[in-house]
Amino acid sequence: MTAINVLVGFGETHLFADTGHYNSATGRLDHLADKVFPLPAQQALLAWSGPSALGPKIADLCRRSNAKSIGELAEIAPALIGGLHLLGRFSAIIAGAGGGIAIEEGGRVHHLSPGSVVRSIGAENQIDPDDLPASAVRLMEEQRQSSGVVFGQCQHWLLRPGHCQMQVLHDWHDRPSSIRGASSTAAKIANLTVEKLNVAPNAVTKIVTGTTTITSGGDGSYPNIIWIIVDCLYHGTQADSSGVLNVSTKRSPSNEVVGGSSRTFSGSGNQPAIVKVNAVDVGMGANQQYSISTNFSFSGSNATCTINSITTELFYTVK
Repeated sequence: MTAINVLVGFGETHLFADTGHYNSATGRLDHLADKVFPLPAQQALLAWSGPSALGPKIADLCRRSNAKSIGELAEIAPALIGGLHLLGRFSAIIAGAGGGIAIEEGGRVHHLSPGSVVRSIGAENQIDPDDLPASAVRLMEEQRQSSGVVFGQCQHWLLRPGHCQMQVLHDWHDRPSSIRGASSTAAKIANLTVEKLNVAPNAVTKIVTGTTTITSGGDGSYPNIIWIIVDCLYHGTQADSSGVLNVSTKRSPSNEVVGGSSRTFSGSGNQPAIVKVNAVDVGMGANQQYSISTNFSFSGSNATCTINSITTELFYTVK
């Protein structure tokens, strides 16, 4: 048995695992060792929950397959592993940079993509993309306390194209003598938890200047954070020129304001500026529209503000 926690990114994958090994013959934990196998030919990592003998068998099948990439391996892995007839109560995860596959106990398959998070033991703590090492240790410490089968070290495996490394984030200072004979509840874990987290912004969308609209996607994963970036140029004609640029984001069709920001200018001459708005809408759904408005009001001598561009970034954070 082991705790497996995976975060798939766009160009890399992070896999966190402990090192406790479960002996299916005795029903006990009996030693400490790595439970992650690198698969160089497919630039992937294999991890599994279950008896020690299961991992090497899966790794051998993967290495002897004709798969040339993680994509090809993900397509054939369910049939390969299913042929072992050992996944009735155990799980296997094969992940590469940007994708992979998680095969749940009983054979259910989850295809992994950027933002996918996998946990083999349920927990309240989450993997935080902005604080990976510390959040992973907190998560696995909770899994250790709740399950009683997480032992040895918290290992962090980082996989990028052409690069694989392992770092020990935490050592619980368990030793074989302290875990040998400990009861394992590996067979009682019902299923993997597969979720979706934000790992990077979606493609930046350039939109027209002035009042305009943006629309969320319709694929089942919706952003709840919208960043608006307004590139503008203030021009004051006299020393007493001044003005305020107001930027607002409203949810359509209710016109509810979900974000806004203002920038004050004064004096003569040209003053380039970037105005940023962080709009949050936790209730965003499929094809939700938002309007972005810019309004410049001047006082004193005449002043103008030219909008060069408005850029939006939609952050997918929920599934």
